[in-house]
Amino acid sequence: VLLVLGQSNAASHAAPLGPRAADGLEVTVFVDGRCRRATDPLPNTTGEGASLWTAVDAAWRAAGREEPVVWAPLAVGATAIGRWTDPDDPVHLRLRAHLDALARSGLRVDRVLWQQGESDARDGTDADDWIAGLRRLRAMLDARGIDAPLHVARSTWCRGEGTGALSRALDRHRDTLVAARIVPGADTDALRGPAMRRDDCHFTEAGRMAAAARWIEVLDAPAARPTPSR
Repeated sequence: VLLVLGQSNAASHAAPLGPRAADGLEVTVFVDGRCRRATDPLPNTTGEGASLWTAVDAAWRAAGREEPVVWAPLAVGATAIGRWTDPDDPVHLRLRAHLDALARSGLRVDRVLWQQGESDARDGTDADDWIAGLRRLRAMLDARGIDAPLHVARSTWCRGEGTGALSRALDRHRDTLVAARIVPGADTDALRGPAMRRDDCHFTEAGRMAAAARWIEVLDAPAARPTPSR
């Protein structure tokens, strides 16, 4: 079970696929308290195009892996991390409801994939405040019994904006984040240029496939669950 969260590049804003291509990318998703089959654009995500996660799912199956995957997506375009962690924000309330539904279902989340940062890079959010937001998100997961690793993508690039401060903060705080079970995800910031980004922000089909390959590398590594520090 893969819980995926974040903004537009975690949602369904990649270049749209043709109907026949989309038909071949049906995946199992957990939404509204139950599992069902779906294609892009994925439910519980904004956007009318393709998603990164159907590409990851296809790559997973193409490699001959037999483990079935359940995707539990919630992704909202243009959302800063504060919207996910502010108790009064509608995005936070949606996240809380999504996590509570997962808890009631009895499904055990194996990984949490966080693909977000473009809005905070654009807005100049203080890097340490963004890191503090990741820690609040971790605490929210822990409070609901989700002890799975929280994989944080390097996902800050959009239309040339951002200073790189968020990426540098991930390096600076790496050891303490890992100790808190906040671990590296895919580096999608490296995927730039018109071949990778259709509007200098959201993925082309080639960019979507390249990002999926990077996430597969992350998922291939063991999903350790270190004991939380007391």
